[in-house]
Amino acid sequence: ALAAGALQKRLLGAESGDVTPSDISSLRIANGTTDDSEAWNEEQEVLVSIYGDRYRREKSSPDVCKIPLRLGKGFEKDVTLQVRKAQHGYPNALPTISILALLPAYIRLSIIKRALLAAQSDFLGEPMIFNLVDWLEREIPGICDNPGKLTDVSSVASGVAETGRTSTVRQHGQRKRKPKPISWRPYTDLSQRMLAQWQSKQESAAQQRMMRVRQSLPAWKLQEAIVQAVNANQVVIISGETGSGKSTQSVQFVLDDMIKKGLGEA
Repeated sequence: ALAAGALQKRLLGAESGDVTPSDISSLRIANGTTDDSEAWNEEQEVLVSIYGDRYRREKSSPDVCKIPLRLGKGFEKDVTLQVRKAQHGYPNALPTISILALLPAYIRLSIIKRALLAAQSDFLGEPMIFNLVDWLEREIPGICDNPGKLTDVSSVASGVAETGRTSTVRQHGQRKRKPKPISWRPYTDLSQRMLAQWQSKQESAAQQRMMRVRQSLPAWKLQEAIVQAVNANQVVIISGETGSGKSTQSVQFVLDDMIKKGLGEA
């Protein structure tokens, strides 16, 4: 798990010197529950309803799930997506993903890198495993035919291995970033781009399937009430049974509402 997390960081663009032992230590899997465990568990219940027997999750590793991909009749290799929950902040932080298949290592790395970039661009902030599966099932055949330059990914694994051996840890002198001020100005350039992307996404087949699943959750019937409560109060407490969508959908309702009002940047 540690090596996979460090590998993923390299694939997303960190230089070898930027992945330090402290970074790798921060990737350790927590034994206890975290604040985002409920959101993760609710997403798993939705995935079970979508994929049925295809979905796998071992009791000994509740933070890991596996879903075999369906890549069409012309693709002969068996490919499975493995997803490990981010230690903190999921779904606002990317999970660690692995591709389990009898494919050359550089092709698997290329698939992972492109999937991560797509997730970073389009899926952050919402349950993303369904969208990752859909993206991979569409894109893997094309990536296998054209994986890109070997040099783009060949140095990644070796760079992580070297980083794990280094004894230099750059911790001193680092400053905490100041949070970016919230802009409540509607329809900024960024907010308009987010709105256009959101509207375009609603028309996709994958989003339509996800919407049908979301609409089946109990929280969906309270969407308007939840948004109104959040808009009218500084603190809102939402309670419900596990699997009702209170953790995953409530935040999505508010985000969708803000994007539609031209306040996505906020």
